[in-house]
Amino acid sequence: MKDRIAEIISYKGLTASRFADIIDIQRSRISHIMSGRNNPSIEVVTHIIEKFPEINLNWLMTGNGEMLGNQPDMLDFSKPDEPKREVSSQKQPESNPYKHLAGSKDIDRIIVFYKDDSFKEYRPE
Repeated sequence: MKDRIAEIISYKGLTASRFADIIDIQRSRISHIMSGRNNPSIEVVTHIIEKFPEINLNWLMTGNGEMLGNQPDMLDFSKPDEPKREVSSQKQPESNPYKHLAGSKDIDRIIVFYKDDSFKEYRPE
Protein backbone atom coordinates (compact mmCIF):
# COMPACT_ATOMS: atom_id res chain seq x y z
CA MET A 1 0.00 0.00 0.00
CA LYS A 2 2.93 2.36 0.56
CA ASP A 3 3.58 2.41 -3.20
CA ARG A 4 -0.03 3.45 -3.84
CA ILE A 5 0.22 6.18 -1.21
CA ALA A 6 3.43 7.34 -2.90
CA GLU A 7 1.52 7.39 -6.20
CA ILE A 8 -1.20 9.60 -4.67
CA ILE A 9 1.44 11.96 -3.26
CA SER A 10 3.14 12.18 -6.65
CA TYR A 11 -0.16 12.58 -8.53
CA LYS A 12 -1.17 15.45 -6.24
CA GLY A 13 2.26 17.08 -6.57
CA LEU A 14 2.84 17.05 -2.82
CA THR A 15 5.68 16.28 -0.51
CA ALA A 16 5.16 13.52 2.05
CA SER A 17 5.13 16.16 4.80
CA ARG A 18 2.49 18.27 3.05
CA PHE A 19 0.42 15.12 2.42
CA ALA A 20 0.58 14.27 6.14
CA ASP A 21 -0.56 17.79 7.00
CA ILE A 22 -3.48 17.60 4.56
CA ILE A 23 -4.72 14.24 5.81
CA ASP A 24 -4.16 15.41 9.37
CA ILE A 25 -1.68 12.83 10.62
CA GLN A 26 1.74 13.29 12.16
CA ARG A 27 4.53 13.70 9.64
CA SER A 28 6.48 10.93 11.36
CA ARG A 29 3.61 8.47 10.68
CA ILE A 30 3.77 9.06 6.93
CA SER A 31 7.57 8.88 7.08
CA HIS A 32 7.37 5.49 8.80
CA ILE A 33 4.82 4.26 6.26
CA MET A 34 6.90 5.44 3.29
CA SER A 35 10.07 3.86 4.67
CA GLY A 36 8.27 0.53 5.17
CA ARG A 37 8.74 0.62 8.93
CA ASN A 38 4.96 0.66 9.57
CA ASN A 39 1.92 -0.32 7.56
CA PRO A 40 -0.87 2.24 7.22
CA SER A 41 -3.63 1.86 9.80
CA ILE A 42 -7.32 1.97 8.97
CA GLU A 43 -7.26 5.47 10.50
CA VAL A 44 -4.70 6.61 7.91
CA VAL A 45 -6.71 5.05 5.07
CA THR A 46 -9.86 6.75 6.37
CA HIS A 47 -8.10 10.12 6.50
CA ILE A 48 -6.86 9.67 2.92
CA ILE A 49 -10.33 8.83 1.59
CA GLU A 50 -11.94 11.67 3.55
CA LYS A 51 -9.51 14.26 2.17
CA PHE A 52 -9.27 12.76 -1.33
CA PRO A 53 -12.69 11.22 -2.07
CA GLU A 54 -11.79 10.79 -5.75
CA ILE A 55 -9.33 8.04 -4.77
CA ASN A 56 -10.76 4.60 -5.36
CA LEU A 57 -10.79 2.84 -1.98
CA ASN A 58 -10.58 -0.59 -3.60
CA TRP A 59 -7.46 0.48 -5.49
CA LEU A 60 -5.90 1.98 -2.36
CA MET A 61 -6.54 -1.16 -0.30
CA THR A 62 -5.87 -3.87 -2.90
CA GLY A 63 -4.24 -2.32 -5.94
CA ASN A 64 -7.14 -3.51 -8.11
CA GLY A 65 -8.81 -1.08 -10.48
CA GLU A 66 -7.84 2.50 -11.19
CA MET A 67 -6.53 5.08 -8.74
CA LEU A 68 -9.30 7.49 -9.63
CA GLY A 69 -12.72 6.14 -10.14
CA ASN A 70 -16.40 6.32 -9.51
CA GLN A 71 -17.21 4.70 -6.24
CA PRO A 72 -20.69 3.53 -5.38
CA ASP A 73 -22.58 5.82 -3.02
CA MET A 74 -23.54 2.83 -0.93
CA LEU A 75 -22.13 -0.65 -0.54
CA ASP A 76 -24.66 -3.41 -1.09
CA PHE A 77 -24.72 -5.72 1.93
CA SER A 78 -28.00 -7.40 1.07
CA LYS A 79 -28.08 -11.16 0.86
CA PRO A 80 -28.45 -12.57 -2.66
CA ASP A 81 -31.97 -13.87 -1.91
CA GLU A 82 -33.20 -10.59 -0.35
CA PRO A 83 -35.13 -8.22 -2.58
CA LYS A 84 -33.24 -4.99 -3.13
CA ARG A 85 -34.77 -1.76 -1.88
CA GLU A 86 -35.81 0.63 -4.58
CA VAL A 87 -34.25 4.06 -4.49
CA SER A 88 -36.58 6.95 -5.13
CA SER A 89 -35.77 8.75 -8.35
CA GLN A 90 -37.61 11.82 -7.14
CA LYS A 91 -35.22 14.77 -6.95
CA GLN A 92 -34.79 16.45 -3.59
CA PRO A 93 -34.47 20.23 -3.43
CA GLU A 94 -30.86 21.29 -3.99
CA SER A 95 -29.71 22.71 -0.64
CA ASN A 96 -26.03 22.79 -1.58
CA PRO A 97 -25.03 24.07 -5.04
CA TYR A 98 -21.80 22.02 -4.91
CA LYS A 99 -23.53 18.74 -4.04
CA HIS A 100 -22.97 17.33 -7.55
CA LEU A 101 -19.24 17.37 -6.81
CA ALA A 102 -19.57 15.09 -3.80
CA GLY A 103 -22.38 12.74 -4.81
CA SER A 104 -24.70 12.15 -1.87
CA LYS A 105 -22.49 13.87 0.69
CA ASP A 106 -22.91 17.46 1.87
CA ILE A 107 -19.85 19.62 1.29
CA ASP A 108 -18.53 21.43 4.33
CA ARG A 109 -15.72 23.25 2.54
CA ILE A 110 -13.58 23.25 -0.58
CA ILE A 111 -9.87 23.85 -0.26
CA VAL A 112 -7.76 24.67 -3.31
CA PHE A 113 -4.07 23.95 -2.90
CA TYR A 114 -1.60 25.79 -5.10
CA LYS A 115 1.82 24.52 -6.13
CA ASP A 116 3.50 27.25 -4.06
CA ASP A 117 2.02 25.54 -0.94
CA SER A 118 -0.54 28.28 -0.45
CA PHE A 119 -4.25 27.49 -0.35
CA LYS A 120 -7.67 29.08 -0.37
CA GLU A 121 -10.71 27.76 1.46
CA TYR A 122 -14.29 28.16 0.24
CA ARG A 123 -17.41 27.32 2.25
CA PRO A 124 -20.86 26.89 0.67
CA GLU A 125 -23.38 29.31 2.08
